[in-house]
Amino acid sequence: MLVQKENNPSTKENELQIDRILDAPRELVYRIWTDVEHLKKWNAPKGCSIHYSRIDVRPGGEFLSVVKNPDYPDCWVKGVYLELVAPERIVFSMEMSDEQGNINLPQYQNQDWPASTIVSITLETLPDNKTKFTLNQSVSTEAAMRKGAYQGWLSSFGILEEYLASISK
Repeated sequence: MLVQKENNPSTKENELQIDRILDAPRELVYRIWTDVEHLKKWNAPKGCSIHYSRIDVRPGGEFLSVVKNPDYPDCWVKGVYLELVAPERIVFSMEMSDEQGNINLPQYQNQDWPASTIVSITLETLPDNKTKFTLNQSVSTEAAMRKGAYQGWLSSFGILEEYLASISK
């Protein structure tokens, strides 16, 4: 359940930042970011679905996922969990890939989007069993807006809020 929403693009030139305040305890928010059964329920924009070919949520563990959208080609992403500090921090890399996890695909290489980005999720306990989470991604806000990543995150977070409300009852 959304208590307050701040879409606060970072003032850092090469970093996207989005903040959200959720009506859920920090431990639950951490769990929905690190448990594949939870991730499958919310971690894709509205109208899309996410599937994991593999996921190993531990430092050094990899994931390979695909977001399926009926209007666009499949979007495959490979990543590595770089840091997991329960229940306060999650850091992982993201690289565009094909369904086998091959990266450095020419169709994704351009000046607007880096070959690899780092996503950091920081969770902070607030009064009344609420959690502030901050997402930072190592890409400029302008590029994220132009490529749809910013809008995709916001849509996914809307689904996350609905999902949290449904499991908190």
